[in-house]
Amino acid sequence: MKEYHPLRRSEKALKDEKIIAKMLNEQPYLTMALCNDNNPYLVTLNYVYDAKKEVFYIHCANSGKKMII
Repeated sequence: MKEYHPLRRSEKALKDEKIIAKMLNEQPYLTMALCNDNNPYLVTLNYVYDAKKEVFYIHCANSGKKMII
């Protein structure tokens, strides 16, 4: 896994990819932090994590706020 921002307490970092993948595969939800017009908000989502591809697949619906990429 890639580390993008240095942690303040690097000794607390999870570095074992098997443990990280196990944790991600056991959780049914993730919470994504977003911002709209400078107002932060959180969205809780159902997901599946593919450890081989290091990809999250997120359940989406046709209503609500959307992120267009």
